Amino acid sequence: MKTSLEQLYLPLEEAVSILHTRLSDKNPCSNDDLSIFLGSRPHAVIFRQLATPNYESALFVDLARAYNLQPLFIEFHEDRFLTRNPIKCALARMRFSPGPESMTSTTNVTRRVVDMPSADGRRFCDIFTVWHQPLSAFHHELLYAVPHFAGITTIDASRWFHSHGGHSHEYYAPFLGLFYNAILFEDFLLTPEEKPFTEDIVLPAFDAALSCLRVPPLITRISPKHNAEKAEWFHYPQALLSEVDIRLQTRYNRPA
Repeated sequence: MKTSLEQLYLPLEEAVSILHTRLSDKNPCSNDDLSIFLGSRPHAVIFRQLATPNYESALFVDLARAYNLQPLFIEFHEDRFLTRNPIKCALARMRFSPGPESMTSTTNVTRRVVDMPSADGRRFCDIFTVWHQPLSAFHHELLYAVPHFAGITTIDASRWFHSHGGHSHEYYAPFLGLFYNAILFEDFLLTPEEKPFTEDIVLPAFDAALSCLRVPPLITRISPKHNAEKAEWFHYPQALLSEVDIRLQTRYNRPA
């Protein structure tokens, strides 16, 4: 019987309880370095191409800390930037707003930090901002400029992903299999852009991981179900706008 989308998720409190019973056990599907690291302490994990201080990241860290979990960003710097992917585009065309829970009508402010047409199809690690800083370094710099993210761990797992095929249809089953003794925080969506990925990649990968582990991988939602599809989760607090504008000014003030 195939797993439905709702069956992927556990309530966070239940996932934490199960995690603590499993932490002393070895992952039956993997004994590689990443799996061993995840099982070394109670980890909460979010998987994004680049760690960045948007509203989703802030909520993830809040949830992890509320349950005494160590927040960990797993990144994929060698993944490809695609202009048709709205989550990836949000790292290059940054939007600043009051946030997904706000009821105000304040106009969103947008800043393009990358020449998107020239970046399309390139690896994130090969993309530079318009002021000639590596895009990954910029987002990390911005992340650690926010006190809320002090001490957060990030891991570029590009080597791990490539060792498992390099493409989501190949690596996603072993990736979900890592969450025997760590918790993945994720919102798998059924928007027109994300539905093929969720239905064709995620659900079969979950079933494959379940078959290997014999118990479900630990996955919980990040955002509330009623507004998980809001694009504002990938927006940034307006307080960070000045940090971006300072960097953009270096582009225009650079000597010819």
